[in-house]
Amino acid sequence: MNNKKTFRFYTALWVAKGVSFILKLTGRNATSLPGKIAIKICPDFLGRLEKPKTIIGVTGTNGKTTVCNIINDILTANKFDFINNKYGSNIDRGVATTLIQGSTILGKAKKDLAILEIDERSTRKIFPYITPTYLVCTNIFRDSLMRHAHTEYISEILSKYIPKETIMIENADDLISSQIAENNKKIYFSIDRLPTDSDHCENITRDIRVCPKCYTNLEYEYVRYHHIGKAHCPNCDFKTPEADYVLNNLDLPNKKMTIKSKNNEETYDLISDNIINIYNTLAAIIALKQLNLTYEQINTPLKSGAFIYKFISIKISLKFFNSSFVKVRPLPIFSCSGAQSRKSNLGFAPFHETILSSFVQPLLLSDTVPICSFISNFNSAIISPPI
Repeated sequence: MNNKKTFRFYTALWVAKGVSFILKLTGRNATSLPGKIAIKICPDFLGRLEKPKTIIGVTGTNGKTTVCNIINDILTANKFDFINNKYGSNIDRGVATTLIQGSTILGKAKKDLAILEIDERSTRKIFPYITPTYLVCTNIFRDSLMRHAHTEYISEILSKYIPKETIMIENADDLISSQIAENNKKIYFSIDRLPTDSDHCENITRDIRVCPKCYTNLEYEYVRYHHIGKAHCPNCDFKTPEADYVLNNLDLPNKKMTIKSKNNEETYDLISDNIINIYNTLAAIIALKQLNLTYEQINTPLKSGAFIYKFISIKISLKFFNSSFVKVRPLPIFSCSGAQSRKSNLGFAPFHETILSSFVQPLLLSDTVPICSFISNFNSAIISPPI
């Protein structure tokens, strides 16, 4: 990769910084367009721009934004100086914009640390130029058919483009994501068997049913949800990998979780009792440990709720629930009748545009909830139009 700064590079950088300045003057966040313009002018712009010394990337189908926001807020609570794309795009143009805003006019990095949410399909445009120090892969599930096709397609993209030097932080309970970039150094996290786990999968459709090595039907010791759980192949050595960090005691009544590593056990405060967000919190804690944060530095913000008790408000129009309207204010509660229900991670991620219909009834604006309650109470349902 050529890191030499050319006239084309400087032109792209200065034009992008100018566009960013103008957009912010007009009240815009400037989270994507500057990077888009820079890459248009200089296609290998990302490769020539100086990057922070340490980069933690977060990718996967679900939970990217949640994990990034937990990491960002705990680092902020501990007064770390870093850049992130918390308010921007997670594709190449958004990452480029974040790095542009975190650089000098000569393209030098201002900060030594970056936390970047990275769209899994966009890694083929980003990783040829950026080498994350650590990459968290939350999970891999089927997503948009037109964009992601199948889990194997996404897994192959990730495995092909993730740099060999990157240390992977992967969910050992996910038989798909735990196999990504199998030659890289890995740190696995897992949750021990829970009373709610089943000994068989009840899903008609599963993203992995047979061993990827010999195509024999997999046998599960337990299934948590979908293909998440512990399994092995009866015909070869394929199995759920051994985890480096294991959540071995989940105390939901007291909102505590105990994480066991090779050297010790530590008990952390839970911010949600939803299993998906417990995985997200676990992933964030493991990533923060790689930055040498102490137990107190990580758990104090979790315990105090310093970053959890934020409030967001949604401006309602008759037809759209639009993520661009999200602001830091109290959130009106909505009661829903006839809504289709599905598991969804709404706690920290922005709302995506969703059509509203008459069954959504806003309650009094004085009825507000902190985001931690919002996770617990609303995480199992997403508003969708009736069929």
